[in-house]
Amino acid sequence: MKLPLIDNCPGCSSFPNTYGKQTYDFNTSKARALGLEFKGVEEMLDDAVDSLRGHGHLLKSKIMPHTLI
Repeated sequence: MKLPLIDNCPGCSSFPNTYGKQTYDFNTSKARALGLEFKGVEEMLDDAVDSLRGHGHLLKSKIMPHTLI
């Protein structure tokens, strides 16, 4: 996955970019080869919300998860 450099930085256009457009690679093949499994985005967000609720940062909602879509 390539992540582009943020282009909407106010005042950043005044700095010369001597390296061209910069991108960053994130390769998970070695971690996967060692057996590491990654969660999907939906599961990560569910876990984050559960954690925030568990620590009292979010109130419990009466709306059931996945019914908002």
